[in-house]
Amino acid sequence: PQMRTYLRDVTDHVTTSSQQIEYGKELLTGLQLSMNARAAVSLASEQVRSDTIVKNLTVAMCISLPMSLLPALFGMNINVPFQSNPATGAVGGKIVFFWWECAIIGACFLMAGMWMTVPSRRPTQGRRS
Repeated sequence: PQMRTYLRDVTDHVTTSSQQIEYGKELLTGLQLSMNARAAVSLASEQVRSDTIVKNLTVAMCISLPMSLLPALFGMNINVPFQSNPATGAVGGKIVFFWWECAIIGACFLMAGMWMTVPSRRPTQGRRS
């Protein structure tokens, strides 16, 4: 009789320990899912930040490209458009070319400013109106 009581106690302890292990396993599975979801959200926010940086660098490049390309072309020892215009002479042609360059750079600034003020067209997560 004592042996039966002892074996019942051992069986009860084994059953209780098995249930506790199953509960711990479920808890760890839930924690793992929560950690994966948090990592995904963190990765998504980093991606948005990276996209914003790339957008700003693209705008800066679009602004600086005409400002560096046109003076480089103008500084070369070759004939450029409007430089040797017989109607206005060499000096007048350079002034016309200068104003064309200013107009192109101004247009680039205008387009970049418009692009920066347009809101992002990404779909919102969660609520729908």
